[in-house]
Order: sequence, then structure tokens, then C-alpha cells
Amino acid sequence: LRGQTYDGASSMSGEYRGCQAVISAVQPLAIFVHCGAHYVNLVSQAAGESRSEIRDALQIVNELGTLFSQSITARSKFSSIVASPESGLQSSIKVIRPLCPTRWLVRVKAVDAVVSQLEPVLECLGDLAAGGALATRAAGLLQVLNKSSTLFALQMCLKVFTLLECLNRSLQSSSQTVAGMLQAVECLIQELEHFRTDDAFSELPAENGKMQTKLDLDPLKVPRQRRPPARYTGSAQSTVALTVDEFYRPIYFALIDTAVCQLRERFSGSAGLQQYCKLERVLVCGTM
Repeated sequence: LRGQTYDGASSMSGEYRGCQAVISAVQPLAIFVHCGAHYVNLVSQAAGESRSEIRDALQIVNELGTLFSQSITARSKFSSIVASPESGLQSSIKVIRPLCPTRWLVRVKAVDAVVSQLEPVLECLGDLAAGGALATRAAGLLQVLNKSSTLFALQMCLKVFTLLECLNRSLQSSSQTVAGMLQAVECLIQELEHFRTDDAFSELPAENGKMQTKLDLDPLKVPRQRRPPARYTGSAQSTVALTVDEFYRPIYFALIDTAVCQLRERFSGSAGLQQYCKLERVLVCGTM
């Protein structure tokens, strides 16, 4: 036995009593590394919780998906709206689904299904909110999804999560190598850092403005900001965002920074992966 990899559960990867520790005691050459696909999933979870605005928008997508998965009425009404000639979406109906923390490749599909079909989603929620058993839940979701800020947060998520899911798919390939995995992670980090610019951010408000006008959403605005307690700032005057760009740009950068830091910490900082990479180089290339 020359290798073992599991998820992060303590029963499997525990340092002293986990499965990997028991096997390593019998087979010292079976080096343990954390599952790469699980790592990327944890990176996505951390990025999704990096700021409250991102976390809350994803929670709305999850609640909407839960509503649709639990109610045949909601699904039937949505299907009929999308199937109508006025929607223009007859050939590309996407299922509204909840998020699942243990399914690695559903975040982008779930978020994209809401963003790309936001108009019929709002129409469906409006009909459901008019009366019936689902009226209260539908009205609450409708109120939040009518805000451009919710759409903006989801658009930022798609920018990052699409790249992370591409990485996750590549890591699950049967022909993937350790060196190839580390190289793919490094390429993704460079791509994310390329997106961390004012020019890349400026594309998002423009895209959001088009959908805001088309769907008549509540405009983007700077929310009321609480001043930090004086014990944290001292005599200095607290800084507050005065424009929409000043408020949302740090959120966008924090989303990217969290993903980049997590990727570096989990992959580049893994001693087991680095050791396997050296062993792989010896076997494949014959070089030390």
C-alpha cells in the first residue's frame, strides 16, 4: 500500500486515531493526503461565507430551491411560465434546485438557474405570493430577489465558483496526476488574481444595471452602515463607503482573496502532496 486519501472527517483523517493513522502505523509508506476534490469544495464553502452579503444571497438560492423541490405547485407554475412563448426560454429550461454542501458540482448550476431565469422566477413567486399555502414564503423570497443587491452578489459568486467547479472537474479525472493537480491549482490562482482588478470589477455593475433595467429591480444603493464602536477606532474617524462601487468592491475582492488564500493553504501548504509530487517525478521522469 503506497497511498491513502480521504475527506476531512476526524474518523478518517484524524492524526492519532483516524483511519489514516491506523493504516500508517501498519504501512508507513502509505502517505496520507486530503482528497483534492474535497479540498476544492471546502474552498468554495469558505468563499461563500467570506462576507455576509455573499452568504445571504446563496441562502436565498437555497431557500428558493427548497421551496421548488418541496412544492409541485411551484414547479408546475414555473414550468408553465417558462414554456410560454413570451419567456423565450422554451429550449433551455433549467431546474431550480437547492444548494448541497456535500455535492461538489451543484453551486454554479443552482445559482445560474436563478440568475439566467430571474424574470420567470419573479413572475412565479408573484403568483404564489397572491394566495395559498406558499404565499408567505414566496412573498419573502420575492422581496429579496427584487433587489439588485441580491442579483449582484450572485453575479459575483458565479465569477468565482465557475472557475472552482472547473478545477473540481479536472481533479476528478482518472488521468489526473499530482503534478498536474498542483499546476491546475496554480493556474486557477493566477486566473483569480487576474480578476482581482478594478477593471474586472467594473464589468459587474454594468451587467447588473442591464438586468436591473430589464426586470425593473430595486436599484443598487449603499446600505446604511453602522459605525464601529469607539473602542475599536479610538479618536480616528471611521471610513464609510459613499458610492456603490466603494461598497461592493471590497466584497468582491474579499470573495477572491478567500478563494486564493484557501487554495494556497490547502494545496501548496500540503506536505503530503509535495512529497507525492517528488515521488511521481521519480517514477515518470526518473529525476530526483
